[in-house]
Amino acid sequence: AELNRVMAVRAAALAGFSERVIQLGEPMAHLEDVLVPTYLMHRYQVQAAATKLGGQHFTYAMRGDGQRSSQPVAAAEQRAALTSMLDTLSPEILMLPSELILSIPPRPPQSGVSRELFPRETGYVFDPVAAAATAAQLTMGELLDSRRAARLNNQTLVSETLPDFAEVLRAGTEYLWAAQSDGARGIIGRRVQLIWVNELGALVSNENAAAQVRADAMLSLTEIAESAQKQARSRDSGWRAHGLLIERLIQGFIASDRPIQVAPVKVPPGSPI
Repeated sequence: AELNRVMAVRAAALAGFSERVIQLGEPMAHLEDVLVPTYLMHRYQVQAAATKLGGQHFTYAMRGDGQRSSQPVAAAEQRAALTSMLDTLSPEILMLPSELILSIPPRPPQSGVSRELFPRETGYVFDPVAAAATAAQLTMGELLDSRRAARLNNQTLVSETLPDFAEVLRAGTEYLWAAQSDGARGIIGRRVQLIWVNELGALVSNENAAAQVRADAMLSLTEIAESAQKQARSRDSGWRAHGLLIERLIQGFIASDRPIQVAPVKVPPGSPI
């Protein structure tokens, strides 16, 4: 519930963002400096929601004091947290208003850079797709954390009604591959899918991850490869090219001793701001 509330606050803050900064007399090139903490204001609520997945309520009980040492978070709470986290990956949530994108010029020469800027794949020009990838990386890093994945699988030893890691992977794949959007939403959607595949590939090759976690990730990649084959036959050239890349990445993750990887997204630092 708190994550949903913060996402609503974030949406309101981004609406008319550039106009408010202009009223403060800030140089337009410095818009990005204040955009980063606003755009990523949900990062700590994502982390908090993630603690529900495979989470436990526990106390430092002592023998004979009558306290319950630990209790899994209720299944309904875990699934609600998963739904809220997946909603942060929606292209509609990740897209920036076009007027805001056009309001951010390149930084003037010798003006310096801040640590809290989004990464760029566009040189000196502001990159809205990399900004979206940054926010997506925050969520996926929590959802696909190898230790959390192991806790999800282990909690089914206590109760089979609790979600396991395979359920998280199915929900994520179904959410991200549910539709093939056009235009700007398609561009963002393809970038988010690429990060998901890259994170799963990292899990498969992570020797410190639990064996079942790696197996779940490999199965999920195999299923995504089937969707990528359909994308590779799309009439849309963007989706067709994307499907071919996803297929090639997955082949590398599963079959190669040294799999190819897309460079991970570097997230701007958070606290202290």
